Amino acid sequence: MRILIIGSILCWFCLAKDNVPIIVTPPVLRLNSTNTIFITPLHRVNGPADIKVKVHELLQNGNYQTEYRHAKGKISGHAHPVSFKVNNDAIEANLTVTVSGHVEQQIRLLVAPDLRTIYLKTDKGFYKAGETINLRSVPITINGEIYVGQIEYALVNPDGFELTKHVVSAPNTPLSLTFDLPEHLFYGEWQIKARPINSQNQPLLNFAVSFQVTDYALPPFVLDFQILDGDSMTETKLTANAHYFHGGLVSGSVTLNCFDPDSQTPHEKQLHQPLLVGEVGGFDI
Repeated sequence: MRILIIGSILCWFCLAKDNVPIIVTPPVLRLNSTNTIFITPLHRVNGPADIKVKVHELLQNGNYQTEYRHAKGKISGHAHPVSFKVNNDAIEANLTVTVSGHVEQQIRLLVAPDLRTIYLKTDKGFYKAGETINLRSVPITINGEIYVGQIEYALVNPDGFELTKHVVSAPNTPLSLTFDLPEHLFYGEWQIKARPINSQNQPLLNFAVSFQVTDYALPPFVLDFQILDGDSMTETKLTANAHYFHGGLVSGSVTLNCFDPDSQTPHEKQLHQPLLVGEVGGFDI
């Protein structure tokens, strides 16, 4: 008798397990975006199967929002898509999948912003204390479009401490931001981190760009000029060049100190117009 009861329980368990529909879901549901799950009824169910999906969302204010999706007369053994949108204020979603002739299934899924990546780029790779960092940011959605939503940007020192934060409502265009480095700081590898608001601290939705902060001096200027036969002895053309260690050109005005070979007394010559380094300018000497 005991063996018969145990055998009946095992058979019921196997039957229940075999009558579970195959359900494929994404790892997380995307906020304010169309999400799709795939439901496959089993072959052993006689006739077409009716599918009902209940989406029960927990919102940030503690309330719930419920919507339903129905699909009738679906062929067994085939995957059938069911699509729905998730409210932008949702924290999590609970799905109840009911397929005729199958065991009802409960699925709990986290939600996340519809964001694939955030491209981050600084204007330089090396900075010194007190300098301004110019950042370009392009957030991209799963479908390859520019993400529209709130993003938090943070300036992080080598110890992992977040010094400055900006919360920006990303427009439908690439974004430009600036961060000012402190005058007194620790040298080393710094970062700017970006993460969407309501990301639930998911590691896959945290993005960063790194750069070095160190003490460096301006590189030397190189002056290139020559006087050929027949050229004016009172004016010559020269090129001033200087490159930062990261490869960028130094820019600014140029002051030329001239020396009289007889008196060895220096006197300063200032350009009438500021000259960008790398350009050619004329000096009256």
